[in-house]
Amino acid sequence: MEITIKIVIGIVALFHLYVMWLEMFAWTTKGPKTFKNFEKDLFPKTKALAANQGLYNGFLAAGLIWTFFICNPEWRFNVSLFFLICVSVAGIYGALTADKKIFFVQALPALVGIALLGFSAGKSDVKPEKEETRYYYLPNNGRNQIDTVSASEILKRNDNDSLIAIGFIDDENGKGIGVSLFTNENHEFAMDANENTGYIEGIGKVYAHSLTWRDFYVLNTNNDSINRIIALGLGRLITMETDNKYRFMPPISSSRETVTFLESESEN
Repeated sequence: MEITIKIVIGIVALFHLYVMWLEMFAWTTKGPKTFKNFEKDLFPKTKALAANQGLYNGFLAAGLIWTFFICNPEWRFNVSLFFLICVSVAGIYGALTADKKIFFVQALPALVGIALLGFSAGKSDVKPEKEETRYYYLPNNGRNQIDTVSASEILKRNDNDSLIAIGFIDDENGKGIGVSLFTNENHEFAMDANENTGYIEGIGKVYAHSLTWRDFYVLNTNNDSINRIIALGLGRLITMETDNKYRFMPPISSSRETVTFLESESEN
């Protein structure tokens, strides 16, 4: 169907390129043979007027040729439909005011193109269902399996968790998104249950790591846009966690004497 539409549009575009050439460059030579109903002495007098009209036909041809280079299907459909409608209106008006055969050589092919576009649009209305976003955690060890979780599950958070830090990132649309870092070490009693957890506003828990074991897991999805936001959020969370770790760490004391290294003076 798409190839057929392109062929029809190409035929209409070629016709208007021919009309442009005829009206701009061959009006006084080929014009009388093409428009036999007009008196021959009119062609030299209307040469400038015909050239102006031929330029407009060139614009129509350029618009139709442009559709071959539009990658977006929706834009290609809209632009094709617009220029084919323009050609149809021009052809019908020309058939009513100048020569009836203009309808068959100009308006009819454009109307066929419009019909094909409408038929193809009707078929494309049946679109496959949008794939549901799947969330799953990637662990760093072999003991835990990659498990798919629901959106409601990753949005859960225990109110007893303590907020360590909060920051913001900008998503791909420039919208600020809250990034929070929590710890549950204040309310968990098992030694291996304490963990720090990172949340992103609107997405949920994007990662967690144990405070006693070398275990962590990171949220991933089948949606590239969400994954980009998670990647930005993880970078922000790592920064906040590192800052907090060293900010609240007690100063390191040593019984050894402190040795200071000084730059030696350069010899003159």
